[in-house]
Parts: sequence; structure tokens; C-alpha cells
Amino acid sequence: MSNCMNRFLLFIKNVMKFIYLILSVLLVCNLQADAKEDNLVFGIDEDPPFVIVDDGVAKGLSLELWDAVADSLSIKYTVVMKDNGEHDIALRKMNLSVAPLVAMSDTWNDDFSSEPFYISAMAVATVKKTVSPWVAFFENLFSVNFLKMIVFLVVLNMVVGFLVWIVERKSNNEFPAKFKGMGDGLWWSWVTMTTVGYGDKVPATGSGRMIAAVWMLASVLVVSGFTAAASSELTARKIYNNVNSFADLHKMKVGCLKDSNTSVYLNHKGIMTVEFQDVGDGVGYLLKGYIDAFVDENASLAYFLAKQDAKDVASLMITDLPNNREYYCFTSPNPLLIQKINPYLLAIVESPQWFTMLKKYGLNE
Repeated sequence: MSNCMNRFLLFIKNVMKFIYLILSVLLVCNLQADAKEDNLVFGIDEDPPFVIVDDGVAKGLSLELWDAVADSLSIKYTVVMKDNGEHDIALRKMNLSVAPLVAMSDTWNDDFSSEPFYISAMAVATVKKTVSPWVAFFENLFSVNFLKMIVFLVVLNMVVGFLVWIVERKSNNEFPAKFKGMGDGLWWSWVTMTTVGYGDKVPATGSGRMIAAVWMLASVLVVSGFTAAASSELTARKIYNNVNSFADLHKMKVGCLKDSNTSVYLNHKGIMTVEFQDVGDGVGYLLKGYIDAFVDENASLAYFLAKQDAKDVASLMITDLPNNREYYCFTSPNPLLIQKINPYLLAIVESPQWFTMLKKYGLNE
């Protein structure tokens, strides 16, 4: 009975292997047929500067890049707008997505991705806030940096004054051994550093005079360095930027593009947002003071601001947010198609032709 059961299980196992083999062959044949298809169908989403739709005509950085890849491979293709976002690819209605997708865990899907052709980051736009010179002076007077400089000078003078008192207290009545003598040492140190030189306290021992000589020379450097640093710190006209991390955005009214990867990421971070249809609306609200910050992918912001009035651009501060990267790439449900285009994609991205494309849309490598 046991032998019969084992034979039956072995038979079932062999049948399952055969079915798996047949399905694998059919799948590979189907993928190869798709990869060799004469007219591929490409889905796009508008995402300037990568995909720009103007009067029904699609153009942009990623389309120009794909044109170059398709020319190298002699591939014909048809461009269509996607109605259902990334799900269209999963449903096999399209062979490839030409709209760059962001490789983040919140937006990742099971499609196969090409090598990234552009690496970006999220950036935040804020309006520069300046204060008058007098307000800046008093703010800087009590700033942490200025207080650090004062504390440094006090500690340095205490150390020098204490050393002089230690070597002079037994043989110089001007630096008595009692506690008052430490104060006399500190007084001499300050007077010497500021080059006032009253002469009421003078080291008499050899060790004391050696310390005094070194301190006189060092004081020239200390005072000149302090004067330069203090002048810069106190007279600087401050330009405020209140955003250095995602944590700062929790305290602000933040805008972003509707249904964008940025929106998904900010909501994932627990940051409430006001959503806009395009970058122009968001930046417009920012300049009018209706929102405190506008967050978007930095390539999109750079492309938009490159076309705007220089006066408006000068009033904005663009800051890349730390610890985030966005990898732009082509996606397809067909791994063989991705494998086919990758070598040509990399060759173009590494060529001067790619630099010319980036410059055309106001982007950097």
C-alpha cells in the first residue's frame, strides 16, 4: 500500500513538472514575441520636464531619450496617454511606460524597470525672508555663534590669567597668593589681549614674562580673528530658510502636486498638504503667502523656474530635502524588452547627446 502511494505521488510530481515546463516555454515565447513586436504601445503621464503635453502633442526629456533608443533599435511605437495610471501596464494594455516612475517603496509595483536615466530628489521652495540691518544686528548679538565666541575668549583669558598668577603669586606682590590674585591675573590677561596695556600689573619672574610674551603674540591673532568674525556675524543681513528636513514641514502649510509621488511620500510622513494641479498654481500660492512651502521633485521645479520672471525666481529659495532619492526609469511587464533596451539606454546617457538634452530642459547631470 505504501509503495503504491509513493508511486502515485511521484507520478503527480512529474506531471506538475511537465505542466510547469510547458507554461514556462509558452511564457518565454510570448515575451519574446512582445519584445520583437513591430509597433510597441507606450503609455505616458504628463510630468514636466520629462513628459510635456502641449495642444495634444507630447514631448519632453524622457520622450527624446526614448526616441534615441528606438532609433538605435529600429523600433516603431505609438504613444498614448494613460487613463488608469500604472495599472494599464499591469493589465498588458501597453508594452512600456515612457513616463518616468519613482522607485520608492510607497509607489513600487511588480513591473520590470530599466536602468535609471536620471537621479533626482525632492526639493522644497520657500520665499526668502530678510530683516533690516538693525534687527539683524541685535538678533546676531544674542545668537548662539556670537555667544560661543564670547565664551571662548572668556575661557582663554581665564586660563592665561590663572597661569600667570600661578607662577607670579609667590614672588610678585602685584599677583597676591590670595583669591584676589586670580582676579588680578585675569585683569592682566584681558588688558594685554586688548593691547590697552595699563602697566598696573607686570609679570616679574622669568616664567611669567615668557607666558606674557607668548600671550602678546597670540593676542594679535586672537583679536584680529575675533574682530573679523564678529563683524561678519553682527552685520550680516539674514536670509531665513526654515526648512532643513522633513520634520520642519510639520510646522508649515505645505503644498504639492495632486496625486503625485511627492504627495504620497509626504502623507506617508504624516505631513498634511494642500494639493495643486500644476507647479505654477503651487508656486503662485507660495508667492502670495497662502502656503509656507511648496514641495516637488527638483527637476520639475528647476524646469518651471527656468521659464519664469527673474524677479519672482530671485525671491524663492530652493532646498533639496535630505535622505531621499528618486530614480527615473522606463518600466514594462516584459523583462526581455527591458533587457533589450538597457545597453542602448546606458550608451546614450553616457554620451554628450544626453548632456545636450538635459541642458535643453534646464537640468544638470
